[in-house]
Amino acid sequence: SIMQHQSISPSDRLQILKKIKKLSVPPRRWKMLGILSDQISTCLEDKSKKPKIVTIYNIPNGEFRGSKQMWNLKEPGTIGTVEQLAMEYYRSEIGGNWENISHYESRIGKAIFVITLWDEIFTDGVAGVFQHPFQSYPLDLMTESFWSSREEILTSRLKTAREMSRKQVVEMSRKVWDRENGVQVVGMEWNKWDREEFVEMMETLGGRIISGISEVYAKNYRQWSAGMPDLFMWRKEKRKERRREEEEIEEDEDTEEEGEREKEEEEGEETEEEGEEWEYEVKWVEVKGPRDRLSVRQEAWIEVLLGAGAKVEVCKVVEGEEKGVNGK
Repeated sequence: SIMQHQSISPSDRLQILKKIKKLSVPPRRWKMLGILSDQISTCLEDKSKKPKIVTIYNIPNGEFRGSKQMWNLKEPGTIGTVEQLAMEYYRSEIGGNWENISHYESRIGKAIFVITLWDEIFTDGVAGVFQHPFQSYPLDLMTESFWSSREEILTSRLKTAREMSRKQVVEMSRKVWDRENGVQVVGMEWNKWDREEFVEMMETLGGRIISGISEVYAKNYRQWSAGMPDLFMWRKEKRKERRREEEEIEEDEDTEEEGEREKEEEEGEETEEEGEEWEYEVKWVEVKGPRDRLSVRQEAWIEVLLGAGAKVEVCKVVEGEEKGVNGK
């Protein structure tokens, strides 16, 4: 399919799908859908780029806060949104015992972009994009010319970032933070982050993921400024402690899962030889209520994150009796 051709970037694919969606509504639906539906479905059925689906069953409270329906949380007498319900699940044992969970959506991606590409964003090598010293971004940031005008330096920087060790990611993050903290810049809300928490988050993400995220913003900031999954979670744990916990939880797993774990341990041993003492894990989760569906923009972001090596899940909250959680 042309939609899966290597020359079609995620940004291009998003634009194509948005155009198809616009053209396939009445009165043209009957003309366009039959021609293009096969290409659309083929593009979105790549199993390697499909997020895991987790379903949570719950009873709606009946109350609304604005347009948001409220749901019953575990603690008696407490209610919350679908996002709060999902956060409660992921903090539980069945959800993975995640401690670091944020509901920042695209704010995380923008912050990663700013810290990773600060020098390239504010380079003085492009004429006419800074008219006064108080600008929070170059005038061409919201256009595709931002990339084309800096393609060489951006490509080089992204390659460097992609190949960074976690130690180098930490050094880079601290250096930029300490030098620029408080400077007004689009996409970076300094007061939303604790310095060491942000640095640890960057370390946990690693070079490949921060480079992949930064690249799509650099190519079309306006287009990718929304649509990232609702929740982001990360953890950094001592390797031996993490293994011991996993062994206790997974001792009854089948042979196939044991084989996968052995492979991961072998890879971990190779890392330890290089002095690595930690294990890192990150996950994005898009939360959907009973009548919500993924938008084209959200599907594109999921594809980008999976392509960069991140774990992504879609958590669906379904009305019904308390049946627990079903992961697919």
